[in-house]
Amino acid sequence: MVPAGITLRPTRLPTDRGELAVLEFVPEQGDANNWALLVPPFGEELNRCRRMLALGGKRLAASGYRVLLVDLYGTGESDGDFGDARLQLWQQDLVAAAEWIALQGGRLKLLLGLRFGALLAVSMMARWPKLDHMMFWQPVLRGRDVIQDQLRLRSTASRMASDGPVETTAQLRECLASGDGLEVAGYQLASELTAAVEQLELNVLPADAADQVTWLQVVANLDSPPPLPVTRAVEAFQASGVAVQLEAVTGPRFWSTVEISEAPGLIERTAELAR
Repeated sequence: MVPAGITLRPTRLPTDRGELAVLEFVPEQGDANNWALLVPPFGEELNRCRRMLALGGKRLAASGYRVLLVDLYGTGESDGDFGDARLQLWQQDLVAAAEWIALQGGRLKLLLGLRFGALLAVSMMARWPKLDHMMFWQPVLRGRDVIQDQLRLRSTASRMASDGPVETTAQLRECLASGDGLEVAGYQLASELTAAVEQLELNVLPADAADQVTWLQVVANLDSPPPLPVTRAVEAFQASGVAVQLEAVTGPRFWSTVEISEAPGLIERTAELAR
């Protein structure tokens, strides 16, 4: 359901590789020049997170932002096959989205990365204009973790299959290292893509990248301390001169639940911080 005062506008964004599917969330009220760009997660997580991305887009639009959600090359309704996707192409897609916003007379004010989307956005900071606000939703700390999750999915599927050998993650890594791709949950992973993604880490950000950086961590209980790797990543940012605001919000692990789930607290806190 689309809230009153907000229009959803599907658009095709042309690139030299074909068209990207983008969805605009357009408010009737607010500053039409202030835009937010939503950067999606990787693989099957994108399907699980589409509802949360849509809810986040609607809520930000209700706060006065024009919001753009982009399907990267080879994903969703965009042109291309996932097996042909490369990290560099996805980075170019984000540049194309930012340039398209500028062509509309807009200013990219808020960049929101979900899971792998945070890693991808950070990898692009040298190519963005300075942002007012950069926000992470449950970011993945290392690209290696993204790929390891994919290999675990494939390994688990092999264990559940009634025929065929059991595949270990180590064997699957050897397959990728040899240059062969892998199919995981219907997605063809190219070795070139996985090798590039594995080099990404969420621990370096230029001090002048954004006026405000917010890290929202979804937890089951607010009394629990943040995981140690998260604390260390935030400390690494701060050591480089980036003041990161780390906050916990309660909610389900919507990016990994079998059933599509929602985290209303995350949506509302995002809207409050984005004002």
